[in-house]
Amino acid sequence: RSLTRSKMSPREVLVEINSLFYENVERGHFISLIFGVFDLERKRFTFARAGHNPIISRRKGINQCERLCPAGNALGLESGEIFSKVIQEYSVPIEKGDLFVLYTDGFSEAMDNSLSQFGEERLDELVDKCNGAGAAEIIETIKRRVHSFVVDSPQHDDMTMVVVRIS
Repeated sequence: RSLTRSKMSPREVLVEINSLFYENVERGHFISLIFGVFDLERKRFTFARAGHNPIISRRKGINQCERLCPAGNALGLESGEIFSKVIQEYSVPIEKGDLFVLYTDGFSEAMDNSLSQFGEERLDELVDKCNGAGAAEIIETIKRRVHSFVVDSPQHDDMTMVVVRIS
């Protein structure tokens, strides 16, 4: 949290977090995440991805979902030399109505009784269908569809989602 208050870019923040995390955690532990900044004055979203799922984006003028997936390794896998070489920062323009969906793989990898996964494609289709909805409604719709897909199969991973609608 303290690093995010600095003037560092999202990429620089993640490079520093990786170094601190690697120094302080037992080997074998890692974290995937996305760190980004929505700059409403400059109308840009700038982020870096540390091994996390791509961001699903539905932006004005683009008639389908796109996946924003700059390179990046999870935090804590190595001390930093490779991490800092691999991690990329990405920036996209934002406009009113643009949609960004950040999620953990518990949604896309949710399995039904026959061990079939919900999948990235179904997730993209749902986001496309919900394009005009508000953020809370999109989350609820996706949760309902995933839960109806898995029926009574046990949840095997966390399911966290953040939806940002530019207004």
